Amino acid sequence: MKVLGLIGGISWISTIDYYKLINEGINEKLGGLNFSKCIIYSFNYEDIKKNNDNND
Repeated sequence: MKVLGLIGGISWISTIDYYKLINEGINEKLGGLNFSKCIIYSFNYEDIKKNNDNND
């Protein structure tokens, strides 16, 4: 199985949904204890907001 790279959603709350759906799909297809090999990178939205507020 390949490693999946996932960029998180706008918040960790939406990232949970992506991660859950991906793993449910893999488990449904492969069964047993199969889940994704996944690396998740989440941005800190506060940093993005500060840049937007500063027009940067």
